[in-house]
Amino acid sequence: MNALLIDRDGTASRLAAEGKLALGSGETALAAEKYAQAGAAIERSWASARRSDARNLARFLAATQYYLGGHYGRALKLANRIEARLLPPETRPLLTPFMANVRARAAQGYASEMRQAFSRLWLAQDYKRLLNELKDHPYVYDRVGLAFLRGSLCQELERWDAGAAFYAMAISEFPDGSDIVLLSVARVLGLPAEGRIDEAWAYIGRLRELVPNTVTNLVASFVCFFRASRASGADRAELHKEQLRYFDEGLAGYEKLPSERQQDPEMQTITAVCFSAASHAALRLGDDVVTRSVVDRSIRFAPHAPGPLTARGVMSYPSQEAVDDFRKAAALPNPGYAPFLYLAHQAFINGRLGEAEQLCQEALARNPGRPVRAQLLGWLAVIRDCQGAPREQVEGLFSQAFEVFPGHGEVEANYRIFKADVPVTPKAEPRWSIRLKRDDVEEYGFAGRPRWAEAGRKSHIYEVLLAGAT
Repeated sequence: MNALLIDRDGTASRLAAEGKLALGSGETALAAEKYAQAGAAIERSWASARRSDARNLARFLAATQYYLGGHYGRALKLANRIEARLLPPETRPLLTPFMANVRARAAQGYASEMRQAFSRLWLAQDYKRLLNELKDHPYVYDRVGLAFLRGSLCQELERWDAGAAFYAMAISEFPDGSDIVLLSVARVLGLPAEGRIDEAWAYIGRLRELVPNTVTNLVASFVCFFRASRASGADRAELHKEQLRYFDEGLAGYEKLPSERQQDPEMQTITAVCFSAASHAALRLGDDVVTRSVVDRSIRFAPHAPGPLTARGVMSYPSQEAVDDFRKAAALPNPGYAPFLYLAHQAFINGRLGEAEQLCQEALARNPGRPVRAQLLGWLAVIRDCQGAPREQVEGLFSQAFEVFPGHGEVEANYRIFKADVPVTPKAEPRWSIRLKRDDVEEYGFAGRPRWAEAGRKSHIYEVLLAGAT
């Protein structure tokens, strides 16, 4: 008998289609409701049927709808009334595997056993299989838990757009700034340091579009800073302006958060890092009024963060206030190379060669990019020459600088001076080409790479898999 004849008015087919659509979009509660209605519609349609073969097929079709909606007990109860011999020949082979699946899922420990199995797949880092298993067992977790786990797995599989869509579904149910919202951005925060800026933006740009809140705006500003750093000229300026717009929106949201969320350590880390990036951006834009405003707010928010202090120092260098800011920044945890770079320059032009040499080494130890590394090696060559070191030692330092970044203008100029054999002088300015441009400081020049709680993120995901609740 044709299944279409069972669904006489098409109601069950329509409800089943709506259930499938809801399930595909992660709306499991709605899917369960629609499939239950589809099953009930089929049962009502054939409740009084006289033909036993029609009743059997109707029971099978109704039980299937209950099964698809996660109503496994109801599906099993109805399926137990099906007589296989009365099913159509083309349908009969489907009953045995269907009954096995229904019995397994109707069993009392089904959900707990599945969560244990999912947890083992997570620990084995078999993310693709786990994502497929969640698709096959969509009712083990509630709607939010399922969306959170799918978002997490899509991040691990680097499916950024899908990850953002799933996480948006999960975090929209939670207050702004809550732990699960912070978890939704934890993975992407580390991508810029790996040079994966486009991937970071693909994720956070989409997530912010779907859920514009404090956290997504702040992290969008952070990633946008790196996008600007890759650009130049007018494109860089526009991206920095975009960054500052996101930052202002995020900061406005932060100020409205409850006190306990403002004081959350991870929330404070993200906000402080974004303050540093905003200070850097304002400095690059060359508007001292805007820079001073951003930097002063940054220092009030995080007085012990090195980035804003360094930015303020760059803005007013070579004043004594700037030198004091650089010294404070250099003494704080996780400073970038910039405070040491500027202090080295200040020591050198004032003839304190030993101090300048030590500060150059400190800056090099903080892994600046190739242009700055070459510049520092060039400075060390100049310092050693001023100290009367053997010419081959100075030559070696210049060679290292050229190897790191061939064609560095300042290094080339100083090398020509060195080769011209001009008499040594401990004062830099009359002889050497030693300059600093405040918009040349690289991404991590103001502060070192932030330490994100990656282990904590993975531990929380494991706990959700095991416990079944976010």
